[in-house]
Amino acid sequence: MEEAAVKNEFINLLEIAYKNSIPSGYVFDALYELADRQYHTYSYLDKSTKQKIVEWLFRNWVIDSKFIETIGMIVGSIGLSEVIPMLKKSIDTTLSKEIKSQLEKIIIEIEPHCENPYHDLK
Repeated sequence: MEEAAVKNEFINLLEIAYKNSIPSGYVFDALYELADRQYHTYSYLDKSTKQKIVEWLFRNWVIDSKFIETIGMIVGSIGLSEVIPMLKKSIDTTLSKEIKSQLEKIIIEIEPHCENPYHDLK
């Protein structure tokens, strides 16, 4: 997909998600797929679209299995460094040791290069 097409898909998805009562798990799945497509455009997503994604993530922040499955890919592929502090804060509020461990692994993996999703292509 072309960069502009991916951006439009992000915007359309978020508009639909806000207007309709779509379960957040479905939106997380769609964000995951679009993040992968965005990554493979080898270009950076614009700040405005990134901010809309961050706002949706913060409004729908529920740490469940779907969240754990998708958040690393979404944040790391798009370069959503604004989400890292929230992930760290979530470790302190999460009761399950397994989820804490998974969140810690996600942070370790994505934090050092979150601003540059393409760091490994150099």
